[in-house]
Amino acid sequence: MTSVSELIVSSYHLSVMQHTGVFESWISGSTRLGSALPGSLLILSIQRAGRLDVVLRCMEDEFRSGTLQEATSLFITDHLASFSELWIGHVYEIVRLTRNKNLIADSDFLKALAHDFKLLRIPMEKYEIAQDQSLKSPLLMSSFPAKNGDIHYSYDKNDLQRAYSMPTGISHRGSMQWLAIDISSGLTERWIERRDLSDRLLQLLEGIPSP
Repeated sequence: MTSVSELIVSSYHLSVMQHTGVFESWISGSTRLGSALPGSLLILSIQRAGRLDVVLRCMEDEFRSGTLQEATSLFITDHLASFSELWIGHVYEIVRLTRNKNLIADSDFLKALAHDFKLLRIPMEKYEIAQDQSLKSPLLMSSFPAKNGDIHYSYDKNDLQRAYSMPTGISHRGSMQWLAIDISSGLTERWIERRDLSDRLLQLLEGIPSP
């Protein structure tokens, strides 16, 4: 009988084979960014994020293809969400560290990327709206998608028991996406896709000069 460990290792190997170019971009980018913090495990941390990214890309491609067996498709969305949230939290710390330690020159591109990760990470791990201390008054919230007869509730930044459940969905690319509230942009809402964040981060890494 095949062990769980064998299946996990095989899935990582297979995903690297299917997305070789993406994985190579992660490896080269890890060296360029990671070398800016000598003596740390930043290079390894970025490579781990890259390995999980290619696994997720394979899962996203398979979900989009519609060819998964019924027994698999019943559970894949929950695992896709779990791995995607794990990836978001891991990469958020990489991006935050990059800015806090000035590992590369700051730019509007990096600021926007870091901001989007923050909009997702806070609701995922703290169950709060990002930057909610900037709210001038409580927000009237409702469930998503809205249904007739739904009871609205108040989200108050001063309530220690406040909680926010960020709406989720799956994009046309089979990737997890989240409807984030952006307080700094006038309480606007917009969908942020995991795969788009990955593409943007790879673009950032590719633009870093080699050490």
